[in-house]
Amino acid sequence: EQWNMATALMNWETTSKRVEVRVRFTYATGTDATSRENLSPLWLDADGCTTDSLIRVAEGASDTHRDIRAPISGNVIAAAGHIHDHGVNIELTNESNASELICNSVARYGETEAYRTPDGRSHVSSMSTCVGDPVETITSGNTLRLHTNYNVPVGHGAMEDAMGIMLVFVDP
Repeated sequence: EQWNMATALMNWETTSKRVEVRVRFTYATGTDATSRENLSPLWLDADGCTTDSLIRVAEGASDTHRDIRAPISGNVIAAAGHIHDHGVNIELTNESNASELICNSVARYGETEAYRTPDGRSHVSSMSTCVGDPVETITSGNTLRLHTNYNVPVGHGAMEDAMGIMLVFVDP
């Protein structure tokens, strides 16, 4: 199998630091492996799955959305979003089924000290998830709409490096 990983590291300091990234994979074997469902991951991206996934958002409240045709049919088992600071939430709806809500992943800020700067600013520390069996059902060809909502303070200027990503796991 081939694995890919996209990594972004952040440094609050003004000096560079050397870091190491270690990845540990745990996998199931034997009857534990055969009792699990084979899920298909869908990477949904407000930027259309480019190499950097960056979108531009203006000052104030905004809703950047992208329509994506569902490539497979099945039960959505789990979904979670990824946005940057000033992000409010990322929502997935099924426009082929009366704009039915599939998942609303909401940003949480400053939950631990690691996500608060010395001057008191809080940063995105986690996103809520949607888990169920199923959360919703999708059909191949459905129009899925990804809504990426930001609220950038006036005076901050537009953000050129915002993101709106949702990872969805489907049981086909």
